Amino acid sequence: MCHNFSSGVSGGRLGYYLKDNFAVEKLPYDIKIQQLIVAKAFPPDLFVQLPASFFKKWSNFPECPASWKGEENEEEKAASKYNIYCHHLGKLDLNDLLHPYDIDPLREKFVQRFKAEVPRRLNPVRSARNRSFLPFEAYYAYWRCYALAEALTGYLDIETFLSRRRGVPCLLERIAIIDAKFKEKYGDTFNRLSMYRTGASIIHSRHSETNLTYQEIGYFFLKKNAATIETLEIDLEKLLTLFCRWHEQIERNGRRNLEKPLEL
Repeated sequence: MCHNFSSGVSGGRLGYYLKDNFAVEKLPYDIKIQQLIVAKAFPPDLFVQLPASFFKKWSNFPECPASWKGEENEEEKAASKYNIYCHHLGKLDLNDLLHPYDIDPLREKFVQRFKAEVPRRLNPVRSARNRSFLPFEAYYAYWRCYALAEALTGYLDIETFLSRRRGVPCLLERIAIIDAKFKEKYGDTFNRLSMYRTGASIIHSRHSETNLTYQEIGYFFLKKNAATIETLEIDLEKLLTLFCRWHEQIERNGRRNLEKPLEL
C-alpha cells in the first residue's frame, strides 16, 4: 500500500497474487484495495501505520537498494521490516517454522509497535522525490483471496448493467458479506493450513537446513493450533466440499476465475 500508484487492484504483493493466481487484474469500477479497507469491506489481517520520516529519508523511494538521506533512528530501522520474505539462514529449530511476524523479535519490534486501527481516510504523503505514498501497510493471509474470488464470482461484469453510483455500494456490500461468511466457515481451517505452508516453504528454502523429523514438525503444528487429528479430518472435509462446489461452478457456469485457485 505504500505505493500510491497502481493500475491494478494494488501495487503490492496482493495485487500480483490476484493477477497471477486468479486472473484478476482489476476490480470492477477500478476499485482499489485501499477503498475496500477504508469501507471495511475487506479488512486486513494486520494493518500498520509506518513513520512518514522513514519514506522521506528513503531518497530514491520506491527503488531498491534504498539510498538514505541522513541516519535512521530506531523507529525507522524497525519500519524497514515492513516488507520481508521467509528465508531463514542456517539451521532451523521448531519456532523458526513460524512466520517472522508471529514470533519475536519482529512481533514486538514491528507488529506490536506499528499495528494500528484503519483510519477513516488514508491520506497520502509526499516523499523526498515528491512522489505520493501512503505510510500504511496492510497484510492478508494468502487464503483471503479465495474469499475475494468467491465474492467476485458472477459480479466481474457488474459494470455492464449497473452504474458506478449504484454498482460500487452493491459490490462493496457483497464483498463484505462473503468475506465475513468465508472467514467464519473456513478461517480456522485455512489458518492451520497457512501455518503448515509457511513452515514448508521455510524448510525447503535453499538457505536453511534442519534435522527435524516430520513427526516433530507435525506435533509442533498440532500444538500451536491447539488441534487434534479429528480437527484435521474436519478441515479436510471442509476443503473437499469447497473444492467440489467450485469445480461444479466451473463446469456448469464457466466460472474460469476459479480454475487456478483449485490448484493452490
